[in-house]
Amino acid sequence: MALNYNIYAYDAYFLQCAKYLSCPLITLDKQMKKIAQKEEVEIRRRYGSSFSLTSKKEKGKSPFDVRGIKTKVTTHDRLNAVRESRSR
Repeated sequence: MALNYNIYAYDAYFLQCAKYLSCPLITLDKQMKKIAQKEEVEIRRRYGSSFSLTSKKEKGKSPFDVRGIKTKVTTHDRLNAVRESRSR
C-alpha cells in the first residue's frame, strides 16, 4: 500500500490495520482520508458471511447552495415582509 499510494510505511500500516481489522481510521491527514475512502473494506461476520463497503463519490453542490448578498435589510424588515405577505 505504501508503494501504491507513495506514502510512508507507517501511514500504510495504519491504513492496512484499519482495513484488515474492519475498524475505523481516525486521522486529520487529508491524504490518508482520501486513500482510506478509495480502499474497499471487507467485513466478515461471525458465521462466515462477508460483505464489502466502498465509499460513495461525493455529489456536487446543491443548486440551493448559493452565495448570500449584502443588504441593509434587517431581520425585523424581513419578518415584517413575511407577515405582510401572509396576511394578503
